[in-house]
Amino acid sequence: MVATKEKAKTAKPGKNAKEEKTIDESFEPIKVDARNANTVVLMLESPEEEVLQKACESLFKFCEKSDGNKLAVHELGATPKIYSLINHEDRVIQRNSTMVFGLLSAHSEVRKYLRQNPVFIEKMISLLSSDYDSLTNEYAALWLKNMSEDYSTKTVMASSTGAMSSLITMLNAKDPDAVYNALSCIDKLMADYQPRQQIKDLRGIEPILNLIKSEYPQIQESVFSALKKITQNAENREAFREIGGVEKLIDFLGCPEYKDLHVNCIGVLSNCLEDTQCLDLVQQSGGLNKLLTFCQDSNEETEMSLVNAAAAKALARSARKPENRKILNEQYAEKILIYLLLSDNDETKACAAHALSVMAESTFCQDAIRNYEGIETLIRLLSAENPKVREYSCLAISNLTFKNTNNWRNILSFQGIESIVNLLKDEKDTTKAYACISLINMSADEVVREEVAQHSLCQSILPALNSTNTFTQAKACLVIASYCVDAVIRNELRLYGVIPIVASLIKSNNDDVRFNSCWAITNSASDLSIAVEYCKNGAIEALREINQSEQRKSSFTEAALKKLLEANLSAKYALKNYLETTDSISDGFYDMGPMRPNGKFYTLDELSQMPVNDKRPIIIVYTTEEKPTTPSESKLETLPKNKSKLGSGTKRDKEKDRDNSGKSRKDKVDHKKSTEELHRTASLANINAVADDRNKESAFIKEQFIYGMEIYKPLIDKDLKLYIDQIKDLFQYLPLREQVVNLARFVSDKMGGSMNRDDIANMGYELLINETKYELKSNIIPIGRIRLGTFYHRALLFKVLADKLCIRSTLERGDYNRAWNTVALKEENGSVKYYLIDLIFEPGKLMIVNSLDAIQYVKL
Repeated sequence: MVATKEKAKTAKPGKNAKEEKTIDESFEPIKVDARNANTVVLMLESPEEEVLQKACESLFKFCEKSDGNKLAVHELGATPKIYSLINHEDRVIQRNSTMVFGLLSAHSEVRKYLRQNPVFIEKMISLLSSDYDSLTNEYAALWLKNMSEDYSTKTVMASSTGAMSSLITMLNAKDPDAVYNALSCIDKLMADYQPRQQIKDLRGIEPILNLIKSEYPQIQESVFSALKKITQNAENREAFREIGGVEKLIDFLGCPEYKDLHVNCIGVLSNCLEDTQCLDLVQQSGGLNKLLTFCQDSNEETEMSLVNAAAAKALARSARKPENRKILNEQYAEKILIYLLLSDNDETKACAAHALSVMAESTFCQDAIRNYEGIETLIRLLSAENPKVREYSCLAISNLTFKNTNNWRNILSFQGIESIVNLLKDEKDTTKAYACISLINMSADEVVREEVAQHSLCQSILPALNSTNTFTQAKACLVIASYCVDAVIRNELRLYGVIPIVASLIKSNNDDVRFNSCWAITNSASDLSIAVEYCKNGAIEALREINQSEQRKSSFTEAALKKLLEANLSAKYALKNYLETTDSISDGFYDMGPMRPNGKFYTLDELSQMPVNDKRPIIIVYTTEEKPTTPSESKLETLPKNKSKLGSGTKRDKEKDRDNSGKSRKDKVDHKKSTEELHRTASLANINAVADDRNKESAFIKEQFIYGMEIYKPLIDKDLKLYIDQIKDLFQYLPLREQVVNLARFVSDKMGGSMNRDDIANMGYELLINETKYELKSNIIPIGRIRLGTFYHRALLFKVLADKLCIRSTLERGDYNRAWNTVALKEENGSVKYYLIDLIFEPGKLMIVNSLDAIQYVKL
């Protein structure tokens, strides 16, 4: 540089300008060694094409190494710069920038940025054109494949007219990577309905199918994945069938070199076999027979086991239609599936059992499975270690037992009942539910019920009742409803604590659980001791609340409440304030007064533990140390009971016991006698029958259960017992009308006699009753101890004594301690009139119901 300056100084001024023109101003190229990605990103802003090419190449190699590098490049702000280079005039820069842009889209954080600008999508779709080189097409397809992970991008691509057609065109490319990226993108787009419709319209199914025998396994897997989604649409399955797709799939299964992809192939085939036309076509061409033979001849290798499992799934899916089941039945599909049950692979066994469960929805398939000894195999699988095998085997049994008595007997012969009952304790809720369904289906058979009763049904069903799965709970309640007709099962209900659980399920928000629990209560509450247990656990209060709701009440809840009240007349009178003529009061009945709207019905045990107070007393009827008869036994009904298909209930059990002991009762009535004479004869017969029935109770029903008397032991009402003996001696041979009148006078005499209307308010019966309460040290008073009684005392005593004489009378309660009785009497002209009985003012007076006298009697 010094020498140059010296020459410049010695040069002449005239020659200076000429010398300057000869100076070389070009920049000598330099080699830049970029050691940092940041430096390369800065180079993306260079105006020189060669620099841009090298920068893109460097970033491509850097991003290809790891996902962390991709994120690092994006965070350096390279993404928008690279996108701008895609629009560059130079094709190499365009290609290299597209390659980098495609790699960057593989990172989820980069995709979040790319989704913000829909322009990116339109540009990349345009790069799929044949105007660009194959690498540009390949990485543009890669970018679209990565971006199609997100629903929003798929929506934009589906709405684009050129995206799908360009991807389909790329399937014919020579570059396998380009084909794979395009196919993978199509596969992801097929998850939505609109693209599936588009690919049919664009005739894209056949190009995909043609790749089924590609030399690249990745492409083949993508083909099957895409076809499985495409054939979900019925229109696409029809198009697939028209281009011979089903035949190609069956041929593919016959190629052992593709055995690794047979599972994928069967997945597509299962969609196709769902259509009856397709299944029929396959059957006619012999393809179905090939498929079934393929399953039977396959060995136990892991790959083949998966194929068998997939084939069983395909058959299960096809068998969902009844017409398909007929075709499969003609090809002996049941036999093949039973053969698969013998596999050593649990997945194969589970899938085969599931397929059999679907097939068993048709009666002819049920019979075929039984004839091929499938039930025996399924019963063995009920004890399998694999929970999925147990679940689907039990599902198959539940469908096989639906309305098929031959299968019930077949299960009994192979001791399958015990295995089914054991599954009620299975770890899976669905398995418990299927076991319940199986038992419900067979509950109409008495032999099955006897077998079930030997395996502690109520103890086994507790896990199902306590399940959090409402479907399982509902089916468990239905099992209780179906099997509680047997005395042994009813005894187990109390023994294993089933009753509190069923009572709590009444409050379930699930309709099926609520309905079935009410049905269980309705069927089991015929046993008085069980009805009392339900009452103890709040069933009456819960049902009462539900029946007040228009949305939750139903015929089931109303029937359950009615049944509980029929079995427990104390609760019925407390809740309804009314006892019908057929409601016969027996020992153990008590009147605790009317229940308040949100009140609770208390058992005698609960009432006996309350301290003595000056409130309204609890009046009890109790005359014997022997177990009192149930209301259902002492109903004054002469009509014969219809036998139930489901078996013998409490009454039938007692009748059977009486028959076995050689004791038969028949009422011999002379039809020429008058109506009163008939009534007296029936009365005597019923009185004697009730007395004998008390000594013939079942051994397991104990006195402590009656009306909740586990702790409280009531005093024997000797006074009431004396009243009963007196009225039988005095009135039982009188005509009915005279019986009613004389009984009314008898009750009035025992309760203080007749009174004037003005003396009612000052009769002072409360003082005497309180003295009796403190004398007995209890709020519970025997009705015979009441010497001065008002309306509700006398009406109750009349009802109790009338029932002993078999006089049909009601017991009705009104406001302000008013209560009364009504009876139906036959007039001379043959008509029947209903009379209200005066027990206070003119004892024995009969007032026609709703007459002025009757209205004045019942109102204050």
